[in-house]
Amino acid sequence: MLYVVRARHVSPKGPPYTRTHTIVAPIISVAVFRAGIVPPAGMPLSVRAAGGIPEVIYGGSGDPLPVSLDPGWVIVHIRGIPGGVYVDVPYKCTMDQLSATVIPDKLRSLGVHPHDVRGVLMCGGRGAWAADIWCDGPPPAMLIWFKLGVRVQHELPAAVVAGIVTLQRQWRDWWRDAPILLD
Repeated sequence: MLYVVRARHVSPKGPPYTRTHTIVAPIISVAVFRAGIVPPAGMPLSVRAAGGIPEVIYGGSGDPLPVSLDPGWVIVHIRGIPGGVYVDVPYKCTMDQLSATVIPDKLRSLGVHPHDVRGVLMCGGRGAWAADIWCDGPPPAMLIWFKLGVRVQHELPAAVVAGIVTLQRQWRDWWRDAPILLD
């Protein structure tokens, strides 16, 4: 069944904004969950027809909107890059934009093969839902990028790996020898 849910998005990168989500789900509660939306506590749920598509609303006439917390970043795991790839999530980014442009652009900038930059984000052995990323708390630890059912692999050039190791050692040595400043 198709549902429409309006939600107030709270973002670490800008002011709150309202977005209308259209979701395919078997039941209402699943639709709200998959969108990564937290319903207002203690408010009754109802459904009204909105142009032929049922709209999920909470409360009465001055209905409070459910809330969705936008992530500031995610870490996408691919083989060959230990720790994953840090991806900055832009302000007002949707799940579709994240999967279709933001993550592929980041992977392309790292030199991942052009055929592998278009893929799908997986979490826990299934396709990732907005609820996996737009959640209260840090993004999940294992967002994995797949292409045609196979985990994408990329090997950083040896010079890049050596540079990262050198930089990490320099930071470690600097922090170890840094003076302790007391107020």
